[in-house]
Amino acid sequence: MAPTAHHRPLNSSAQVTAAVHHELDQGASATLDQSNDDNLAVVTVWFKHDKPTPIEISAMKLKMQVTHGGNLCMDLCSAFIRLYQQLDAKMNTNPSGQRWRHFFPPQFALIAPVELAGGTWSCYIWDMEKRQMHILDPVLQQRVTYNVSAKHHRTATMIHAGLLTCINKFFGGWDINPNEWMFSYYTGISPRSKSRNSGFYTLYYSREFHDGKLQRSLDSGSITALRKDLLYQHLTMEGNYAELPSHIARYLE
Repeated sequence: MAPTAHHRPLNSSAQVTAAVHHELDQGASATLDQSNDDNLAVVTVWFKHDKPTPIEISAMKLKMQVTHGGNLCMDLCSAFIRLYQQLDAKMNTNPSGQRWRHFFPPQFALIAPVELAGGTWSCYIWDMEKRQMHILDPVLQQRVTYNVSAKHHRTATMIHAGLLTCINKFFGGWDINPNEWMFSYYTGISPRSKSRNSGFYTLYYSREFHDGKLQRSLDSGSITALRKDLLYQHLTMEGNYAELPSHIARYLE
């Protein structure tokens, strides 16, 4: 097992990503599925990250949630949001440091990805310029708007009011009336998701949603690719000081 405490940039990201996808299909799941490795997989850590708070995720949890199509849990969603924050920071060229969008980790109430009581995920997005709140529920796509509104209106209203109360209190010069906002419930943004995929649909929405639509269309193949992309980027993101398995580490410089 090769240590990769300090991950360096990849020479050819597209080729390396494709190669790692192949290895994940052929190697990672097979390795973790070997019965005599079950105990090792449970304790082997593939992700350690301590800023702003410690997150540690085992190989088994990654396997069950990502490569085997399981439900997304809170700690892994938080790790993916950190990845999104990191990717956006690298792309930001504004010398003032200001950004248009901000990802909030789901341990806080002021969030984009929301885990509901039933164990499914949805995406709440606030457009501060247009004063519009977007509610995207993967498991209620291709249904009537009333279904989405009935499920989310109370929760969305409470989170919305709390968010704007905090903004008005802690940021000088802001005085936003929560009653002046429009709530938009989307029912045709994508195919309907199964409950177990709702977390990854939500992550897809959070990256691809802009101005009332997805920048790239979503289908079942998109989610399969997203799971692989997120796993690869997650394991190789800056700040992960866990030791990665050799079939992944060998693709790093």
